[in-house]
Amino acid sequence: MKKFKQVPLYDALFGTLCVVYVGMLLHFCLFRWESSNKYAILFLMLTMMIISLTSMKGKGKGILLKGKWQNVTATIFFFLAVAVGVYFWVEFMDLSYWRQGVPNTLDLVMGGLLIFAAILLCWHTSGRAIPIVVLSFIAYALLGNHLPGFLYHSPISVTRFLATSCTDIEGVLGSLNHIAATWIAIFVFFAGFVQGFGGLDYIMRLIFSLAERFKYALPQTAVISSMLFGCISGSAAANAAGTGSFTIPIMKRHGMPSEDAAAIEAVASSGGQIMPPILGAAAFIMCDYLRKYYYEIMAASFPPALLYFGCVALGVYFLTRKYMSSERKIEIPEEFKQKISLSYLLQGIPILVALIVLLWVFVVYKADILTGGFSIVVSFLAARLVYELILSRGRPSGLWNWIKGIFEGAKRGTMMMVPLGVMLASLGIVIRVLVVSGLASKITFLIVDAFGGNLLLLLIAIMGICILFGMAVTTVAAYILVVSLAAPSLLAVGIAPLQAHFSVFYWAILSGITPPVAAVCVVTTGIAKSDFFKTCWEAMKLGMVLFILPFVFCTQPGLLLFSRETIAPFFICAIGLLGIVVGLQSSSTGLWGAMRRILLIALGGIGIFYTSGLVTWGCLGSVVVLLLLPRLMEKLSAREQIKKQEARNGFKGEN
Repeated sequence: MKKFKQVPLYDALFGTLCVVYVGMLLHFCLFRWESSNKYAILFLMLTMMIISLTSMKGKGKGILLKGKWQNVTATIFFFLAVAVGVYFWVEFMDLSYWRQGVPNTLDLVMGGLLIFAAILLCWHTSGRAIPIVVLSFIAYALLGNHLPGFLYHSPISVTRFLATSCTDIEGVLGSLNHIAATWIAIFVFFAGFVQGFGGLDYIMRLIFSLAERFKYALPQTAVISSMLFGCISGSAAANAAGTGSFTIPIMKRHGMPSEDAAAIEAVASSGGQIMPPILGAAAFIMCDYLRKYYYEIMAASFPPALLYFGCVALGVYFLTRKYMSSERKIEIPEEFKQKISLSYLLQGIPILVALIVLLWVFVVYKADILTGGFSIVVSFLAARLVYELILSRGRPSGLWNWIKGIFEGAKRGTMMMVPLGVMLASLGIVIRVLVVSGLASKITFLIVDAFGGNLLLLLIAIMGICILFGMAVTTVAAYILVVSLAAPSLLAVGIAPLQAHFSVFYWAILSGITPPVAAVCVVTTGIAKSDFFKTCWEAMKLGMVLFILPFVFCTQPGLLLFSRETIAPFFICAIGLLGIVVGLQSSSTGLWGAMRRILLIALGGIGIFYTSGLVTWGCLGSVVVLLLLPRLMEKLSAREQIKKQEARNGFKGEN
């Protein structure tokens, strides 16, 4: 009889918790056995338990303490998570109704412990940026009554703070925790299942196989892979680390300077966060804030994402022409050199089936986000089962491979979700402090008073605020911060909510490539071993479209409507941005070359932002002429050369 391999206790417990973590959400999607707010308490409890458990195995990275005390603190936090989770689950109804606003002593103690654990575990999984922000807002809530000017607010006692931030089922246990436990988690688990079945390797092999066939296509692998991986990723830095470890060394080997290779990956990875369907997990929170259907957010995000990646691909093409030789043979990494068979190519069908089902349930049935997410997971797993059974010709090995893929996907999805879960729970405190203290409305009035008379200055100021608050945090965290602090100012001057939210969202993503933090550039610089500030400069040039598009949303609101009104703004932006990108990235030299580049940038910008139809189309027409002029001059010069050659030949013949 075959003996089973003994599994270590840690691996068995971790695997069991991952399966329960994912399975509980799928079961909740199907049966809705409890209110989503109460279910989210269980989800947060499991999130904190899993983080505590994984810290036992982390080398040198314990909770509070390291070394021999690492497992002790991890065990304490594990059981602390169980205790507070069970308490708030059992007391949910009383806290929601009978004791709301008047918690007892035990409520306050458990609420304080939950806040402490959430912030500390967030520090452990996501670094210090978010916890420092949260702690700063806690300090402001408790001490703001001693501050001067607009920062002053009426005194908030410790009891009131704990009530509004936790025991009233708000803050840590509020809407952000609910969104994380349902809408975000279901799509993160889908991404985990795709990766569990080798989805990332599949995408990379396809892209590298195309790069072997087409001239100048190699650097575009970074653009395409980051775009596709970013569709299901909630972090630009993680996107850059995942795809950049393959793409950056290859670009460098084929002649691309280190700074440019790192910049290409940083810009492409940042752009992955604006790609539907999840927009770096911010799409679901945007649905909640704007009270719109999920498919409406997806539709609105598609035209600007298409413009962005089109412009980035064009900029990368110019860099490729400048630095890389088309004669050199493409060197593909060993792991991606295998010939792609038909059976391997068909692995993409389950992903395609899942995306079609997603669009179907959202557009035709207008299903809620949780139902749509459940549909995409089930359809992917069902299609994958069919694929495995066909590949194995009905043998049990096909079913076993499918089960192993599910288990691996559950583990990957869990490890992607737990940092997001505890981060969003912590950020719930920030949202409550902004509301209770009135700081959000005060900041709005201050910005509008200072810059409200000039829309351009107002937008520039808000861009700076968004970049500042987006530094060193994930996409969804950046969106939550800026939409609370900056978006109200845009709404106050009459900009529509959809345009305001997309503007601050895009600007927040810019922080990943903007010094002094530029977290995405930090990752790619480490891989490329390039100069940090030179990489940031190249990334900002290549990603200039990300700076421009939010201004476009405010001046050309039709771009986000995904209707007939979108057609004209889309083509206006496409031509104008084309001129700007060519002006920035073209290698034209000499006086004429410099003048042409300046004119392309200026005319492209005027064409996009000037609202007069005659001036707009005149500028864009000039951009088209300037773009085509070098080609026409080359043809005319070639014809002149041919005529001169024919004339010489005729003269020789007569002699």
